[in-house]
Amino acid sequence: MLVFIVAGIILSVNDTGSGSMVGADLQPDPSIYNDRGSGMRGLFELTSRLGYKVDVNRDDWRRLPADASLLVVAAPQTRSDSSGGPRSKTSPGVLNGHDAVALKSWLAAGRTALILTNDLPAARAQGQPAANLPGGDFGDEFGVTIGESLAAQGGLASYGPQQPVNIVRGVNLIQLHGGHRIRRIAGSTVDLFGNPPALRRKGPIGGEPVVSVLPVGKGRAIFVADGFFASNRNLARADNAVFLGNILADSVKPGQKALFDEYHHGEIAGEGTIWSALGFGPQSACLQLVLAVIVMVFVLAPRFGTARPAGPNERRNSGEYVASLAALYRGAHAAAPALDFIYRQFLRDLCTRLNVPTDLSLAALAEAAGRRGHVNEVELKKLLGRCERHIETRSLTENELLDLVRQMERFRKELSID
Repeated sequence: MLVFIVAGIILSVNDTGSGSMVGADLQPDPSIYNDRGSGMRGLFELTSRLGYKVDVNRDDWRRLPADASLLVVAAPQTRSDSSGGPRSKTSPGVLNGHDAVALKSWLAAGRTALILTNDLPAARAQGQPAANLPGGDFGDEFGVTIGESLAAQGGLASYGPQQPVNIVRGVNLIQLHGGHRIRRIAGSTVDLFGNPPALRRKGPIGGEPVVSVLPVGKGRAIFVADGFFASNRNLARADNAVFLGNILADSVKPGQKALFDEYHHGEIAGEGTIWSALGFGPQSACLQLVLAVIVMVFVLAPRFGTARPAGPNERRNSGEYVASLAALYRGAHAAAPALDFIYRQFLRDLCTRLNVPTDLSLAALAEAAGRRGHVNEVELKKLLGRCERHIETRSLTENELLDLVRQMERFRKELSID
């Protein structure tokens, strides 16, 4: 056991998985399960603590639940995986035009989508016909694209609101990672944060906005040109949390919930196992527990010598039966059932000795014992009451059981009960 304890300490020290301290990541991870710098755990818990219902989406957007009125999408996978290699835009978990069609249908009923990304591809923005790609790109369906500005700003950039709408109420500045802008390629949007229109450039992405709202039927899609705008590290900067709180208050309807998308982070319903969801630390603990059980089985299970079969004529004395029954009660922590058995037998023997009915009350039984058997009526009544209370509450220690049995045996001798 000492070996397993030491191994557990070593594994815990070397565990590089997510922990309780917000800090640097080995690689950016926008998941709500990540409580480090790039994760979304902070917004997920904040939403819950503000009193909103929360849920996680791991399914295709064609099956978005009707009881949700807000969908939060942060840094979704697009056409490139984490290593920069190409991915099929029709692969599960990769944002594509089919997702856009399903999302627009869901939004049209009056719902809201908050899409945080610095990479929103659109074929038309590159002069390619959307029909050449199956279902088009996500940006083609919404008529917007997000990409890196030609005049990219390094680090963080601050922006003030441009429109007096509800979701910018109380917001003076927001901060996001500069360098990416939203460009409208069709339709109309309401630009909330970014450079004033007079300073914007035509053509390739330049001074366009960083936050825009696109009406979709009775609903809307809010685009933010920063996939990690709501990350744990960025949430407390400027008025970012106020802005996100306004979106929650303005979007989540009573009785409905905010939905956080993990499908486009690669967490797909029906894939994976509980074991993989546990993570490195809990997996190590489970393996140690299994190994400890195996060691204990090998240590405790072997017999010393061959088994000796009990012969058909072998006799057992009464002491062995009593000892085995006592061991069973002790092993099952069944002091109360043992008292119940002994107490009921004592009552039957007491009624028989005094020649009284078995349904006589305890007070009347104690009085009859005192009058006919010349025993202490008060002590007997107290003993019977204690037994009844312990049996009823099912709470009794072995010492208390032993004391009660001794008192019953004393009264048996005083009343000459065999």
